[in-house]
Amino acid sequence: ATYWRVLYDPYNESLRDRFEEQLLAAIRDGEAAMEQGSGDARAYLFLGSAHLLRAQLRAAEKSVLPAAYEAKKSRKMLLRSLDASSSGPDSCFGLGTYEYYADQLPAIVKGLRFLLFIPGGDRELGLRRLERAADEGSLFRFEARVVLLTIYSDDREHLHEDALRHTGLLLTEQNRSVTALHAAAKVYLGLARPEQAAALLEEALENAGEDIAPEVLAALHFQAAKADYQRFRPEDALAHLEWMLSPGRKLPVDLDGEARELARRCRLVKVAGNGSALGKMMEGRRLLLDGNTAEAGIRLAAAARNPDLPSEFRSRCRLLAGQSADLQGSRHRARRWYREAGRENAAALYLKRPFTTRDGY
Repeated sequence: ATYWRVLYDPYNESLRDRFEEQLLAAIRDGEAAMEQGSGDARAYLFLGSAHLLRAQLRAAEKSVLPAAYEAKKSRKMLLRSLDASSSGPDSCFGLGTYEYYADQLPAIVKGLRFLLFIPGGDRELGLRRLERAADEGSLFRFEARVVLLTIYSDDREHLHEDALRHTGLLLTEQNRSVTALHAAAKVYLGLARPEQAAALLEEALENAGEDIAPEVLAALHFQAAKADYQRFRPEDALAHLEWMLSPGRKLPVDLDGEARELARRCRLVKVAGNGSALGKMMEGRRLLLDGNTAEAGIRLAAAARNPDLPSEFRSRCRLLAGQSADLQGSRHRARRWYREAGRENAAALYLKRPFTTRDGY
């Protein structure tokens, strides 16, 4: 539980210190078992996983050498447990994470890794091992699925169909738990599908019990606000943000600034006039959702070409124009809009294949 709380509130020193103590205790127990000669594959698994999590903490602190040291120890322990049939799939979670991210390091860091005698990574092997942990593991299936859908939806990979596949599996396997719903909603938001994300977040907030960690609840409200913002429902978004920013409520450090910036953007949407470029974009999206693709395309194209459209909306407007063109059967025009959208994750997906209403909004 502490691990997930740290992920939701990474700058909380109290949580980090508690997690550090738990990891050190696990490492001491594992090392004691090894000294007594009772260490088995499962002991190596837990010891290696503890070192991997310590490496993650050190990396977050930008402590390169300590992070490298912990990662090296983690890999050594996990390799020892890999061949055991009982722990092999679970060992693949840590090993796959190491292999993938070690392969993605910048060149300057890879040079440092060579000097420190730290084994290199392998993207393909890392992904295969993560897939095995997600499909066959008993301890880290959830974590492996979350890492995979994060990797596949990242700008470096653009493997969005794979991300969506893992999202569906995650929701099924975890019985639509609050954390699974939140992880899935983030994927849909990254693909500019706020209607789907909003439904998942509404379900998560309804299911959140009184014992839910405050940082998790804050993250749900923030993502719900982002979904409503993308849906051009500024009043609904501001309701979530006002809950977050109410006096006396303590938020994770990174969320406080992001919530205030999102509130500023919501107020901008709130006052947009019908004749403005942003107003035309909002109207075009409404028409698109209603199935009036031709009229939607006219308004979205006008808004996208209008220099008065705020820069933060330009990529999204071009993405919507591309979706409208796809629904009208104009693939050439759609691809042109997607290329112009550029930064939008969803644009990379629909450059590969046409958008359809089955994809959702």
